[in-house]
Amino acid sequence: MLNHLGCRLKQTFYLTLTCALAGCQVGTDYVKPKVKTEAHWRHQEASDTSEGQARLWDRFHDPQLTELIREATLHNKSIQRSAERVKQYEAFLGIAQSDLYPQVDLSAKGEGLQVAAVPPLKESIEHSSQWRLKGGLNLSYEIDFWRRVHNQEASALALLLSQHAAQKTLLLSIETAVAQRYLTLRALDDALLIAEENADLHQKQLHLAQQRLYRGFTSALEAEDAKKQLKTAQQEVADLKQQTAIEEHALCALLGRNPGPIKRGKPLVHIKLPAVQVGTLPSRLLKQRPDIEQAEQVLRSKHADVNVAEAAFFPRIDLLAFLGGESMKSGALFGQSAMVGSVGAGLTAPLFQGGRIRQQLAAAKAEHREALIAYLETVQTAFQETEDALVGSHKKMLTYQYQTHIQTAQETAYHLQQARFQEGLTSRFDLLEAKKILLQVQQQSLQVRLQAFLEQLKLYKALGGCWTKKAKPPAPQPKSAPKAEPKAAHNGTQKAP
Repeated sequence: MLNHLGCRLKQTFYLTLTCALAGCQVGTDYVKPKVKTEAHWRHQEASDTSEGQARLWDRFHDPQLTELIREATLHNKSIQRSAERVKQYEAFLGIAQSDLYPQVDLSAKGEGLQVAAVPPLKESIEHSSQWRLKGGLNLSYEIDFWRRVHNQEASALALLLSQHAAQKTLLLSIETAVAQRYLTLRALDDALLIAEENADLHQKQLHLAQQRLYRGFTSALEAEDAKKQLKTAQQEVADLKQQTAIEEHALCALLGRNPGPIKRGKPLVHIKLPAVQVGTLPSRLLKQRPDIEQAEQVLRSKHADVNVAEAAFFPRIDLLAFLGGESMKSGALFGQSAMVGSVGAGLTAPLFQGGRIRQQLAAAKAEHREALIAYLETVQTAFQETEDALVGSHKKMLTYQYQTHIQTAQETAYHLQQARFQEGLTSRFDLLEAKKILLQVQQQSLQVRLQAFLEQLKLYKALGGCWTKKAKPPAPQPKSAPKAEPKAAHNGTQKAP
């Protein structure tokens, strides 16, 4: 056993001497992982236009939406919790940094002693009580030869920065969630108006079917079918009212409010739907996405933890100092006090700990490899989400354009049916059927427009909250006669820009 301890001590001494000669360097410097990126996006060509980027919802031109997002950033409970979590990690960093400075403690100690003395030429023993009082300042300072303390500070700093990045991720998620809820709420409002108009239309059809039945122009089957369609339309109105209330409650939760009404801004049809123009290269996504930044900071922290675990193999050298006073008192017999001071150094070297330090290093390295894999996985997920959002946003814009043409054609057909009805070439029943088809097309256009908005929000979030350059003012065009546009029906949709 003694031979083993002697060999262990000799190995520690040689390792210490080697590291001292090598400049006391323990561990390795952090190196950013290399990630393969494509030259351009698969489904959209883009140039690097990183400056002058604006928030997406500013391009919607709805002040109420902007105000709701501002309210959410101030009062959302998840954001408030995230802010407190950042403060916790700021305190953890302060704790780690405190080890870089000398530690000074105040100490005081008192002892009571019984002293028995035998005076010369006397047989009796004299007893006396004494008190020893000692107090002063203790100073200790670790000489960070192996940069253990500095790596602890680096780990704590990286964790703090990761929390800042997590806060950015949460803020982006809350902002886009508010925009999604608000746009969905406005779509529900417009859909409710269309559903109420549709229910009124079915009420007219039922009245017309009852008159035709009374006059013997049709059977009771037509009247019963009209009644069933009316109840279905009324049920749709009730369902939309319920969905609207639930959407309001969900939006209130994001705003940090209790459930209640939400002030509306522009109708969905009047909220601008900007064109999709991505000005970010795949290589810049690594800097724009806060979740990638968070994963990298966690990786930095785990790398520093590995260096701390490696430094545990080497001796710990401390400078020690004491400055204070000591006194001895024994009643009225005598009293003595003196100033006491000492300076020294201490060395603590691990000799045998049952493999604990080695296992701690193995665990730290495993955590570092796991963090590296998590970082690469985060990057891969970011590229996938961006590509999916590019495809979805582009395709939904095309679908909306096609749906706009369909609605325009249906509006034209309805106007022609109105003209035929006024000329007596068709029945009122056929006119109501044409109106019912038009309302269905308007409902479909509303849903497609909402999906186009939601896909753009997904793209904005996938890009890490970075969008394109601020839109340039349109170039002046020569004045000319405006092109004729189809008459907009109630709750219709605009053409895609």
